[in-house]
Amino acid sequence: MAFTTPPAAGSRLKALTLSALITEARALGAVKSATQTVNGSAVLVDAADLSFTATANATYLGDLCLYYNSGATPDIKFGLTVPSGTTGTWGGLGYDFTPTLLAFGPINITTALGFGGLAADRAAFIRVALATSSTAGTVQVQFAQSTSNASNTNLLAGSWIKFHRVS
Repeated sequence: MAFTTPPAAGSRLKALTLSALITEARALGAVKSATQTVNGSAVLVDAADLSFTATANATYLGDLCLYYNSGATPDIKFGLTVPSGTTGTWGGLGYDFTPTLLAFGPINITTALGFGGLAADRAAFIRVALATSSTAGTVQVQFAQSTSNASNTNLLAGSWIKFHRVS
């Protein structure tokens, strides 16, 4: 699907065309409204609120700011589910499994990213580039413990995502 073509200079701009142009230029984003907890599981679960609907045959650039708190034993990992046929990479900045800030990437978007829990509030800043194929659908952030443990691993309220369609 191509972007909407604006009318030629001097031509009338119809409301439908203007609406389409505004929709295409608007950022797609979400903010997590409540803290979400997993414990005893290293299986990725959907992060409530942190998703958007991607158009078929489109390219998106995105930023994720994921606030979390997890113990040093379970740590935390993040993943993305994407529409069938979607390709892309992600990488960014976060804490490794010691209290050291780490830059990483680019990594294929099908690979989960692990971060150190360190039993304190932390943040992971992730940049994403993805291209959908002929299938539209939901791009969904997921999270889990890196190592299953009975303690809580929390994805904190206020975490956010923002994506822009670039083609």
